[in-house]
Amino acid sequence: MARVTFPEEQEEEVRQMDQDIYEKAYKFFIYSPLTLYAVNKEVDFVPQKDTFLRPRETSVTDNHWSVREEKK
Repeated sequence: MARVTFPEEQEEEVRQMDQDIYEKAYKFFIYSPLTLYAVNKEVDFVPQKDTFLRPRETSVTDNHWSVREEKK
């Protein structure tokens, strides 16, 4: 699909692409390299390029709720 700047042209390109996919029953894979992580600030987490989560390489600080001692 060519890059277009006019919405009408883009709409026609997308319509034609949809029609081709429908008629030819091709598989259409979309690569999405963006991954969103939400992590507690008390978790030491470094995202990886391959986007796999690696729990063994993730740790928590001493102030994380799961390990901190209750104040008496």
